[in-house]
Formats: sequence, C-alpha cells, structure tokens
Amino acid sequence: MNSKILIKIVFCLGLVSLAGCLRTPEWTLFYYADEAQKPQNPINTDYIAGYYDTLEQCQLKGDGMLRLSGKSYVAMDNSALENATAIPVAIEKGYQCEQLCEVNDDNVVICK
Repeated sequence: MNSKILIKIVFCLGLVSLAGCLRTPEWTLFYYADEAQKPQNPINTDYIAGYYDTLEQCQLKGDGMLRLSGKSYVAMDNSALENATAIPVAIEKGYQCEQLCEVNDDNVVICK
C-alpha cells in the first residue's frame, strides 16, 4: 500500500477518535456555599466548580462538596429557623446546576 494513503488513513482515524474527546459537557456546577449568604448573581464565572455530562452527576458533585465542607443542606421551616440561633444552617443548597452555559464577549455567563 502506498505510504501516503496509509498516512491519510491513520490521520483520519485519529481525527475520528478525538472527536469524542472534544464533546462539551452539558451541565455546569456553580458552587457558592462558602459565601456567608447566597450571592446576588450565583451564575458567575467565580462560582464555576465543574462541568458534567448529566444533571445527576452535577447534583451529586454539589451534594458531595457540601458534605465535605460540613454545610450539608438541611430543610427546615421558618419556625425551626427562628429557634436555631446557635446551629449553623444552610438555608439554600449552596450550589446550582445550569444547562448549556456559555460566556459571552462581556464575560457574562449565559445559560439556557
């Protein structure tokens, strides 16, 4: 076989195999549990903590980060919150997963 044809075949196969590596993850994790309160705009590049293929992967990572930080989400009603003065309680999850996020020319994150 001609060496030029062999090189072209190997090159094409290499490109095809790399196409799977270049796929963009669909979900972005924004993690802000380390803040004293929920930020005004949590969908910000400062809070990006990872990219995931599925919503479930993103949520599991967010929950895991909360567990590791000791700020696990605790659902409580308003009366319980009023009586929990000495207990640190995460009122909001501290993270969110957004789909198909991009950064525009003004460095603003836009998600679908």
